[in-house]
This record gives sequence, C-alpha cells and structure tokens, in this order.
Amino acid sequence: MPPAGLLEAEQQYWNEIEPILRGLVYEIRDKGWFRPKTELEQEKEIGERMMIISTRINTHLFMTNDITNAMESNVQATINCLKNCFGYSKEDTFSLWIYELLSIFLESTEMFTKNLMILIKQVDPFYPKMTFGGLVAILKKHCPKFGPQVADQADVILRNSIAHGIYWMLVNDNNSIDFCYSEEVTDTPKNEPLNKVLLRVRKHNLLSSCLSEVLSVEIPSLLA
Repeated sequence: MPPAGLLEAEQQYWNEIEPILRGLVYEIRDKGWFRPKTELEQEKEIGERMMIISTRINTHLFMTNDITNAMESNVQATINCLKNCFGYSKEDTFSLWIYELLSIFLESTEMFTKNLMILIKQVDPFYPKMTFGGLVAILKKHCPKFGPQVADQADVILRNSIAHGIYWMLVNDNNSIDFCYSEEVTDTPKNEPLNKVLLRVRKHNLLSSCLSEVLSVEIPSLLA
C-alpha cells in the first residue's frame, strides 16, 4: 500500500510504477538471480537489520512529506513559525525544505540498492558493494522488459551530483530559481528549474518506497 498523505499526482505515479517494479522483481526471479530462501534464513539478523533501516528511512520520508505538504498548503504560516522559533528568514525556510528533500532522496537511492542486493546472488553481472548507478545499468541491460522502464525513473546523475555535493541554486533576474548540478566539478553543469528537480526527487523517493512495498509482498512467495 502507498504511504498515507500522498498528493493526487503522487498517488497516480505510485499506481503507475507499482506494476513495473513488480514485473522487474519477477524478471529477476526468472533469471535465477535471487538467493535461496535457506541461505537468506541463515542471515536472518541482516534481514532484520535491513527492515529496521527501511522503517527508519520510510519514517523520514513521511516526515519529509509532512514538511512538503506544509510548505505547499500553508507556506506563510510555516515561514512565520520557523521565524518565530528560530529567527529563520523566508530564504532559510526554503533552504531547509530543499535540503530535507535532497537528504531523503539520497537515503531512498541507497534503500533501493540495498533492498535488492541483499536478495540477489553475488554472481556475474553483479559485484560486491554495488552502487546505485551500477545496479540501474545492469537492470537496464539484462532485464529488457522492465529494466529500461525502471532505469528511466532512476536519476543517477542527479543522485551522484547531490551525493558529491556538486550542486548549487541560481536566482535568475525574474526571481525564478535554477538548480545547477554535475557529476564532476569539471563537467558542464546542467541548469534546470528548481521546482522540476524537486518534483523528480519526490517521485524518486516514491520509487524506492514502492520497491520496498513490492518486495515485502512478493518475495516470500518467490524465493525457492
């Protein structure tokens, strides 16, 4: 089930991506990549630890959604609250919200990777300490039915830019804000409207959360 409090557009995105992620899970199963159930049971402690981490990240996601809903439904009251409590300016409040969204974005990409890799055998084409970008590339190449659809939703360059701290905001003459980022300092940065980048971040958070939900429902019946 999707988390409570989603906006209508977010609920629609969840409904669109859920069958794609379920299809990907079955495609991985059909390739024989999932570890045997007996092997996973021997590492029960690791599985329980991953569940605790996933719960923490999902809780963080819900809190971020609450902040987002406050910013979108009653932004002035939110600004006034933080001003009265902490002396924050309007710009400080928006920065706090943006950094919160970017923080959970990074955590969600890690959750996406770890939730799959704890279940997948360490066989070719997978490798130890798999990165998010590496996993997405493998799924795109080796799971031709659903892998490319998932890869289209996985913003690896944006994720790496934020993780490496290579991003900044640029205020234009008309007071609109661009989000500028690149994977390396020496790369030509991409400039995109901030609101579009934040929308992609929020959708990506739902992608990871939806994968966790699909795995929790489907995996018990899929593992041999």
